[in-house]
Amino acid sequence: CEMHFLIYFNFFCRFLIVRCEGTFFNDKNKVTLLKTDWMKTLDESKALSALTIPGTHDSMSSSHQALSLHFQLDAGVRYFEMKASSPLLFNRKKIEIGSKSLDEVLNVLKTFLAKNPSEFVLLKLIPEGLRKTETAKDITKVLQKEQGVWLEPTVPTVGQVKGKIVILRSSTYEKGVANQQTSGKKDSKFKDVEKHLKHIKEHLKSAEGLCKQGSLTVTVTSSSSLKKRAKSVAAQVNPNLDQALKGLLEGKTRPSCLGVIATDFPGETLIDTIIKFNGAGSGATAGAEAAQGGGAGAAEGAGAGAAEGAGTGENQGGVGEPEA
Repeated sequence: CEMHFLIYFNFFCRFLIVRCEGTFFNDKNKVTLLKTDWMKTLDESKALSALTIPGTHDSMSSSHQALSLHFQLDAGVRYFEMKASSPLLFNRKKIEIGSKSLDEVLNVLKTFLAKNPSEFVLLKLIPEGLRKTETAKDITKVLQKEQGVWLEPTVPTVGQVKGKIVILRSSTYEKGVANQQTSGKKDSKFKDVEKHLKHIKEHLKSAEGLCKQGSLTVTVTSSSSLKKRAKSVAAQVNPNLDQALKGLLEGKTRPSCLGVIATDFPGETLIDTIIKFNGAGSGATAGAEAAQGGGAGAAEGAGAGAAEGAGTGENQGGVGEPEA
């Protein structure tokens, strides 16, 4: 009986710690801490490469995210990675991203930016499938017609892109800002939490060095295996990642920038920790879950794509290898 009591007591204490300190993993489609304008305090003369930006990997896949695109924006996420494809038969000009079209995705982003002009978003599109070359061309046609889209290869400053969508090039899309992905294909194959966290820390160290040189970097923390899906991995990795990042924040040699950190199922506390590297985001709006109309998410339902992504392997480069 005493042993059972200790087990339950330990579980209860761990539950309280998570509840009090915040959420690092979120598998629910709701937001309680709104970070809709955390970029308003950023120095407009700073290059985007000199920032630390919270992002999501495979942003429209229900296998990697629970939050809809609206809710991700409300929570403070500003980098989105999305796989794009075109139907093989009917309506071949339609560009599909999960369960939505590219037009629908752009409308969500533009609506958010219109309401929050202090913000900008980074969007990496990854054409895939048998028609990925044609899909890439169609994407360019759509983006070139849009106002407020940065398609240049150079890294802009904050002031240049406020209120805009910044396109990042990927392995299958050559338009947009050049960027370097610190994680590689081996990172998408999960072995154990300790090894995966070790790799993430190594990648963040590389990102720190590269961003000091003016390179925009992306570190993807996603991983999975046949036995452990991305969701289960994120549930274990995210709290430890938050702890590691807080250690860097509070350390004597705090990094000036870490680039984009793209995660699966990020909780609001983890997003907030990433934002704090910029000395920004202290004015978070707590309270209203977006479903009650407080944030952009009020207009959208679950919205996540049905198809599971293929891990991080599709668009991985080696450490310091540029996306082309």
